[in-house]
Amino acid sequence: MSRKRKQNFDSLVQRVLLELPVEVCSRLEEVPIVVSGQPTAKMLEDCGRAGVQTAYGLVYGLAIHRPAIGVPMHIRLFRKPILRHPKRDKLKVIRDILLHELGHLYGLTCSELLAYGV
Repeated sequence: MSRKRKQNFDSLVQRVLLELPVEVCSRLEEVPIVVSGQPTAKMLEDCGRAGVQTAYGLVYGLAIHRPAIGVPMHIRLFRKPILRHPKRDKLKVIRDILLHELGHLYGLTCSELLAYGV
């Protein structure tokens, strides 16, 4: 992937972060957002997602109320799967993934997050 395309994606992530409500941004202040090309099998395995075909993002460090020892808490977004996502509005896709992973940091399950629309 070209450097320009990576920079464009990073700009989208920055734009999403700037457009989030203040309440959400304050919860993200101490949670680094890391962008990678795509997940490795080890990343998926480490997060209990072994065998998953497509992952757009992962949360590391378990939940804020139950931090994992020795695992720095962060959210990882995966550029290539997000760019291949069928929805055209990549800003919305990135926003939804970011909010979904943040929800996991606060202990919400996938079912609960889907009920909230993320």
